[in-house]
Amino acid sequence: MKTNEVNIKFISSSALKIFTMVMMILDHWAWCALDIHTPAAQIIHIIGRISVPCMSYFLVEGFFYTSNLKKYMLRLFICGLVSAIPFTIYFYDMYGLRQNIMFDYLMGLICIAALDSKKIKIIFKVLICVAMFALSLFVGGWPILPLVFTIIFYHYKDKFWPQLVFVSATVIGYELFAVIYFFYCEANGLPDKFQTTWWERLYLLAMIAPVFILRFFYNGKRGGKFLGKYLKIVFYGFYPVHLVILIIVRLLLNDDVTLSNIWSMGY
Repeated sequence: MKTNEVNIKFISSSALKIFTMVMMILDHWAWCALDIHTPAAQIIHIIGRISVPCMSYFLVEGFFYTSNLKKYMLRLFICGLVSAIPFTIYFYDMYGLRQNIMFDYLMGLICIAALDSKKIKIIFKVLICVAMFALSLFVGGWPILPLVFTIIFYHYKDKFWPQLVFVSATVIGYELFAVIYFFYCEANGLPDKFQTTWWERLYLLAMIAPVFILRFFYNGKRGGKFLGKYLKIVFYGFYPVHLVILIIVRLLLNDDVTLSNIWSMGY
């Protein structure tokens, strides 16, 4: 007996990656161009949070389909390295010398590669993961979160409910920490570099949304042949290039910011 089911899985891998890139550049632009207290900034940051778990998901997909894991790691490392200077220039006021998310994803890839290995003993798997988590905590652009998402999507591949439970628990726990930290800073007179109210940090909850997108709208297909073939190259190039473009835009739109003082002013 046939059932008339409506197929709503219309988002391909290429489309979702392009959407992720667009959201990333809007989110990065908004951090330095818009007041976070405004509705426009909040909306952009809410949508922008979708990109982090989506990238973790595609990192895991790449891990399962790659024919050369070492080259996969090398591409991430080179992308992170090339992006290091423009990232530091653009986000210095927010991140200081912490580094871009490509290094977080490289650490996440190392974690799941270790967990998947049949040659590495359990104790060494744990030590490798602990080392990567510690490194991400101290120098990562998004401390720990990309690594946790990557491990969740790896361990619970194609399992909606476990993904939803563990991603939700991770995001809510992270959110609670951010809110508690806000009240701690407020009670002790400590500076808050983001200068936000506690409720303005709730945009992080949007990181749960990709689990639903991947389950109900993602069709698992690569997409157009042209996009599928070249999008990987485009994505690796996009990350450093979009940071350079944002720096140039800031230079053009802000008369008080020059190339000579952009670093020293915290820009």
